[in-house]
Amino acid sequence: VAVADTLALASNRVTESDKPRAIELSRLLLGDSVFAVRRSAGRSMAQVHLAALEALCSQWIGSGSIKARVYAAEAATWIPHDDERTLDNAVQRKLRYDPERQVREAARRSREDLQRREAAVELRGLLTDSTIENINDWVLRRYAISMALANIGDDFDARHLRNFIARGQLAPPIHRFFTQILEGLDKQWRETTRKWPEPWLPWRGSVEQLDGEILVGGQKSNCRFSLWQTLPENDDEYRSWGGAIFPHDAPSWWAEKVMFSSDNGPIKILIPGRLSAEAHLVNTGTDGTIISGTGRYPDLTL
Repeated sequence: VAVADTLALASNRVTESDKPRAIELSRLLLGDSVFAVRRSAGRSMAQVHLAALEALCSQWIGSGSIKARVYAAEAATWIPHDDERTLDNAVQRKLRYDPERQVREAARRSREDLQRREAAVELRGLLTDSTIENINDWVLRRYAISMALANIGDDFDARHLRNFIARGQLAPPIHRFFTQILEGLDKQWRETTRKWPEPWLPWRGSVEQLDGEILVGGQKSNCRFSLWQTLPENDDEYRSWGGAIFPHDAPSWWAEKVMFSSDNGPIKILIPGRLSAEAHLVNTGTDGTIISGTGRYPDLTL
């Protein structure tokens, strides 16, 4: 996913000589087994060369493969709508009547995502492209817009808002207003990604998959870790990090037991070849046991 996300973020800086390579990488990632990867790859190809994405969708539709048609329907969400009445595009309209139900479902989701995303771009513009004169009046007039964006925005909308907050000289009430929008958007996006065909944890920064142990109440448990980290703004700060724990061959009650055992403090993370680290347990669920790192990240030992 990191590769696909990087391609999408860098797509507006791709030179003409680099386009063939970017298109090929996007094409490979569009066939990935993980929906989050396919989604980012589709966005990247649409931004680098929209005609190439449209041609690929047409090729997949004519392939006779159900899987290829599903992928075509998913990728079509990055093709702009061409009908003002239906707010969809030709690929989505064609696949909405496919003989296979899973293709029709993918086309329906694709169409809904396209409509939500285009509406979110308009809402974001209304929030960030205006002059603030009277703070109370400005907030009052844009409250409904902010709630709508928090309910339909995606990860790119969240990134735009973070950048806007970071670079803007905002009055404290306006800063808090945008921070609350971002909090609502992040919560909605976490819930949205859990409903994807292949659920995904929408973390930012770099992500690692590691094996190790946790130490809680003097007892060790073997686990698989999915850890994310973001770089600090200066050398005096620790990196923000966290992730999820997946126990190896543990009974169903494992997570609850660990949660109750850690009430008195953080758990210790022990990964071979890495510095030890500590983290607080946040919650448990289908995404594993979610942790929030405290202090240093478990970097490689020198």
